Amino acid sequence: MRTVFLLLLTMTSVSLLNVPSFAQGNPDYQLSLSSGSGEQGSSVDLVVSFDNTGSTVRGWAFGVCSDPSEVTIVEVVNESGTNTSNNGGLPDFVEINIIPEAWSGSVIIDLFGGIGLDPGLGYLLNRATYSLDGNQGTVASIEFCVYPGVPPITPVIIIGSISETPTMIDGTITIGAGFIRGECNGLSSINLADPIFLLGFLFIDPVEPPCRDACDLNDDGSINLADPIYLLSHLFSGGPPPLPPFPDCGDDSTDDALDCGSFSICP
Repeated sequence: MRTVFLLLLTMTSVSLLNVPSFAQGNPDYQLSLSSGSGEQGSSVDLVVSFDNTGSTVRGWAFGVCSDPSEVTIVEVVNESGTNTSNNGGLPDFVEINIIPEAWSGSVIIDLFGGIGLDPGLGYLLNRATYSLDGNQGTVASIEFCVYPGVPPITPVIIIGSISETPTMIDGTITIGAGFIRGECNGLSSINLADPIFLLGFLFIDPVEPPCRDACDLNDDGSINLADPIYLLSHLFSGGPPPLPPFPDCGDDSTDDALDCGSFSICP
């Protein structure tokens, strides 16, 4: 029972430190938020993942803040890294809190301290669904933070009776009116000018595409030589069309690092 008391005491005492900034994060413990994009009025899921290259972890807590005028937190659920952390089962203590401007996740894996999350990469802890309410072109910041509810919760990783501040990588949500894949230069209909523009961006004159997602023809989450080749094949050799959204405006269903800052063709 002494271990239980120490775990609860550590998480409670840390959560009550209502400080505006964090201590230097320990790179052995990294929390990361994914990013996303979508049309105004649609919804997007972001995932919190955890990389542990340190010691066995007994628990964690963190807040995630956003601007409620830009996005609304619809739902937050636990993911596989949380749901199987207790020797393949649910943790003994798990809590999610939601207020308009933030949500929090808190976990103690084993109240008796015998089971923890071993070192590993890519543990999926939570999935949060946001509705996109801001103006087109808005890039909403989704950031790890001191959860501003009651009690406040500071990001922390618990190793036995010791707490560590993790390093944290924040996310964003880009709000747009959608895009048409293949319309790389963002000017009009898809034609020869689009692969020429893309080749120029890759090798000659790096003029930034107005919507990087539109230039990712094969939807592999990156822009490279395969994309202009794909589009040229479609235009002149009967190759397959660009992957959705095409030929109409729409959203990117793939969660990747590419964004779409503006795309004037889509209303």
